[in-house]
Amino acid sequence: MGSPRLKRLAAVVLGFFCVTLAGYTAYVGAIGSELLVDPAPRKLCSTPDVRFAWSYEAINYDIADDAALIAANPDLDDCAGQGTGA
Repeated sequence: MGSPRLKRLAAVVLGFFCVTLAGYTAYVGAIGSELLVDPAPRKLCSTPDVRFAWSYEAINYDIADDAALIAANPDLDDCAGQGTGA
């Protein structure tokens, strides 16, 4: 077997690794659960027509509202509002 000094060093390194792993796991768990429970609001208001040139059917709102959103928001990834409510 190895010397006591080498064993002690290995134990310290292993202990440091375990403490670091536990701390990182706790941090990621806390941040991840916070994002899951209270996500940041999305300000995206682009439509499939604008993003992918797909035709689509507007459900529960007037499709003319899409043209108003595009005219009112130069950056469709950061809109001031989502248009009229359904």
